[in-house]
Amino acid sequence: MFTIQNIQVSNKAQGINSANSVNTLANNHNQIQAIFANANLSYKNWVYLTLTGRNDWSSNLAFTPTDHYFYPSAGLSFILNQMTELPQEISYAKIRGSYAQVGNTVQQYASNPVNNAADPNNPPSSNGVTLSNRPPYPALKPEKTKSLELGADLRFLNDKLSFSFTYYKSNTYNQSIPVTPPYPEGAGGVTGIDWLYGAGYVNAGNIQNQGIEFTLGYNLVTSSDFNWNTTINGSRNVNKIIDLDSKDGINTFQLTNSNSYQSFLAKGGSFGDIWGQTLQRDAQGRVMITAQGLPLLSAGFSKIANPAPKFQLGWNNSFNYKNVSLNLLVDGKFGGQVVSVMQSILDAYGVSKAYGDARDAGGVKINGVDPTGNNVTTIDAQKWYTSIGGRNAALGEYVYSATVVRLREVALGYNYKLSKTAAIKSIKLSVTGRNLIYFYKKAPYDPEVTSSTANGLGGVDVFNQPATRNYGLNLNVIF
Repeated sequence: MFTIQNIQVSNKAQGINSANSVNTLANNHNQIQAIFANANLSYKNWVYLTLTGRNDWSSNLAFTPTDHYFYPSAGLSFILNQMTELPQEISYAKIRGSYAQVGNTVQQYASNPVNNAADPNNPPSSNGVTLSNRPPYPALKPEKTKSLELGADLRFLNDKLSFSFTYYKSNTYNQSIPVTPPYPEGAGGVTGIDWLYGAGYVNAGNIQNQGIEFTLGYNLVTSSDFNWNTTINGSRNVNKIIDLDSKDGINTFQLTNSNSYQSFLAKGGSFGDIWGQTLQRDAQGRVMITAQGLPLLSAGFSKIANPAPKFQLGWNNSFNYKNVSLNLLVDGKFGGQVVSVMQSILDAYGVSKAYGDARDAGGVKINGVDPTGNNVTTIDAQKWYTSIGGRNAALGEYVYSATVVRLREVALGYNYKLSKTAAIKSIKLSVTGRNLIYFYKKAPYDPEVTSSTANGLGGVDVFNQPATRNYGLNLNVIF
């Protein structure tokens, strides 16, 4: 079998004939086997019932009390216009509901971590063993998500007007959350994780998502030569951490840690919460200034932002005139906050526009108070920005609205139809553009661009890549 670890790195450039192996990786593998069944039932074309069931056997669950997990689902829908006579204006009416469970296995080798032999061709680790830094966890259980969904689909005025609405709620249990135990004097730690280990897992949690989704569409113009359809869709999701591991008294898990910001799973909070330092203020909200004329930072971290939008809205318009088509999509994400570490570092080095403007204005205008109770209205730009910016910044001063409205996509196409007897039936040429115009944006960068897709790194700008505007040309030929 070909693997990248089998490549030999030659040292001939140094006059050495021998070759060293690329460092080997652990021989990790896993297997899932499953049985799936479903049944679809209907009665007189107006009531439909769908039942499913699946059972998975996962090798990752070896050394645990069970090596399998079962998850079913059921969906029921009624076509009201088939059940009974409705007003003429209602062309179609359907109500639906479903309940589903989804299972997920645990991390590889989490129940019984393995040790790896060191690479004998890579001194000084030859003839050694790389020990696992995680303890065995034979009590791990598979993750399970339970979801409830209710909705309706309606069409009016001979299908010119359409409306769809969905409410959903899901709760995820028994998540395998990696944690780092404390280091007390002696054995102990988190949920039985010995302090000699560097990390471990907690199999707990109840994270809830609930929200709504809707779509409203209308065919404004319908004729032989010209058609215009407009559609509005929106959604709102509320995430809440109901519980983490109450039985062991654990209400907070750290996902990300850096000099200036952290990300936590905290009971009562939401996934994606960003924590950072803020400025200390008195009872009147004034910034506290030290005797040296510097702003006073908070002693610890607190929640300062969450990038998840409160609401999302999209508006799509499709135009067709004879052989020409035009599609325009505008979307917006409203609410949420993002943090810019880059801006704080630029400020600290004195190379940002904000620093230059403050210097030209004679200092930073603030509402502050010194230790003697005197008001402070202006502070030197260098003192201010070197105190709140940099790698140990008060990122509470670098929180921005994540609201952004943009022209997401434009597509212009021409469809040339040939004779039915020709080998080529039609040719369609389209020009597309994405992320073309910002109609509204307050953050100093695109809030959709993140430093990483890893947990806890959403909504943080650490010298991110700039947003891109894309153009494309598409040719579609039908034979």
